[in-house]
Amino acid sequence: MLQNALLEERFHKTPRTINLPLDLLGCSIAAAGFPTEDMNELFYEFYHPIPEVLDFVLGKVKGAGTMTDFIGSSLRTHLLRLAIPFYSSKHFDKYHFWEDDLLTLEDIRNFLEKDFFSNSLPTNTDVSIYYGRFNFAHRTFACTGMGTTFVLYYNASSGIFHPFQKTEQELTFGKGDIFVISYEKDLSIKALKEVLLPTIHQKAEDILNKILSSFNHSFVVIKCDEINTDAVFKVKNTTFLSHLSQLSAVREFVSSTCQNIPGNAQLLIDSMQLVVTELFTNSVKHAYHDDSNGVITISGEVAENGLVIELSDRGDCYDPSVVPYPSFAGDLENGFGWYIVRSLADEISYRPKTTANGWNHLRIFKHFLPLEDVMELKHRLDGEVLVIVPSCESLDARLAKEFKQQVIDIINKESSSHIVLDLSKVQYVDSSGLGSLLSVLKFLHSKGGEMKLTSLSKPVSTIFELVAMHKIFKIYPNAEDAINSCR
Repeated sequence: MLQNALLEERFHKTPRTINLPLDLLGCSIAAAGFPTEDMNELFYEFYHPIPEVLDFVLGKVKGAGTMTDFIGSSLRTHLLRLAIPFYSSKHFDKYHFWEDDLLTLEDIRNFLEKDFFSNSLPTNTDVSIYYGRFNFAHRTFACTGMGTTFVLYYNASSGIFHPFQKTEQELTFGKGDIFVISYEKDLSIKALKEVLLPTIHQKAEDILNKILSSFNHSFVVIKCDEINTDAVFKVKNTTFLSHLSQLSAVREFVSSTCQNIPGNAQLLIDSMQLVVTELFTNSVKHAYHDDSNGVITISGEVAENGLVIELSDRGDCYDPSVVPYPSFAGDLENGFGWYIVRSLADEISYRPKTTANGWNHLRIFKHFLPLEDVMELKHRLDGEVLVIVPSCESLDARLAKEFKQQVIDIINKESSSHIVLDLSKVQYVDSSGLGSLLSVLKFLHSKGGEMKLTSLSKPVSTIFELVAMHKIFKIYPNAEDAINSCR
């Protein structure tokens, strides 16, 4: 009996270290928990849902009996389901349309209150949850919680310690900042400061060991490291005033971000400049309502297979998935901006702010584009109708002159006056490409012929609508309809 008592006393005086993620960028973490006689479940969880985000949970279930063990296990399972598979911010791609992205902390809290804490807990059972989120790309920290939790935050730039409340408010952190979290609400701030002060330049593990030498409680220590975001995340960041006079600088930022990227860099720049121009204008007009005192931060990331641009503002948030499509009847002016964005971008994610002073984040992704685009025209005769199919993906200034000459040569060779131009493979047309189409049409009209277009892609159709080319050309959804219209 004496040996068992000594073993139990030793067990409750020896901290249990916690397995931590080792591949994180931007912070060092140390955690240890002291078991106590009245603490059936004390746990730490770490989630790494996307590269720039670290979520962590400090939880306790205080009570006795197997029911308390069951509650702790159930709570951990519920937290995992909230952290990984459920999504709440708006995400769009060309194949799945609008979907949801990571849950916000407010959503996580609401789910916990609704699905877990609203159910009656056994008598003499106390449950506490502290949920924190680090975003290392934006250098922000936010948290939420239920129950009793102690958080002390050290700001390295000011040298000041202060408690951090468990709200969804975002805090901007920097190099050397320290977070100390514990479930023990009665800790002496003064005593903890005295222990921490000599260790503020040490690693998280050394800071934790110093704390544990003075306090017989469980702690998580997170120390923020310096991140070279250009090297780690390949991100460039610039902040702009919320004024349309900034548009030229915004486009220049996109161009500089695309330096040395693989593939057809110029075509990618043209596409993303158009997308970012529309989104920046939307933020100025609708998020800040033309208030030039706001700020818009734009970051550009060269990812493994494409380019990511993110715009962040503190203006009014909205739900982009309900933005209506524009009217092509000419009776409405609005809606064309988001139509262009949805047509040109491969993926879109929108995460609205959770507090009045928070940030809205809108992220755009576009794959790298092929470098070479050879002008090759296939053609065939269907009766008296000449069908021409360009194989190139883009009809731009580089290929427009060659395209025009090859089409005219084929028309002269086949001596046909009824032309169907199948543009199903063309994904991009600029002003030079449009000019070449008009030149061919003019050439045919001079000989009493006609040319009809078919199978326009979404991006090409958008450009045609914007410059009213659909009023000049006869356009058909497929080649068969276009051919039949010539007979």
